[in-house]
Amino acid sequence: MPIEEPSIHFNIKAARQQLAEMDSQITLSGMRLFLWYFNKTMRHAIQGLFIDTQSVKMVKELISQNHKVILMPLYKSFADFFIYLYVS
Repeated sequence: MPIEEPSIHFNIKAARQQLAEMDSQITLSGMRLFLWYFNKTMRHAIQGLFIDTQSVKMVKELISQNHKVILMPLYKSFADFFIYLYVS
């Protein structure tokens, strides 16, 4: 059975140029600005968020007593993950 030529051909020079254009550097000032904006946005976003603090305390007590606890988050949006990280 003969070996077929690949149907996709890459232009290595163009690929390297595209990678060079995508190159970026993370700066401390840029990261501070991002974190400031994220914290401000999250504080505003979770102001109307209801948290059942009694249940959270109960789970923390069970964990401190070495009981096994399985947390099953139900992410209904992409933001739920970030809200969970910010609240916990």
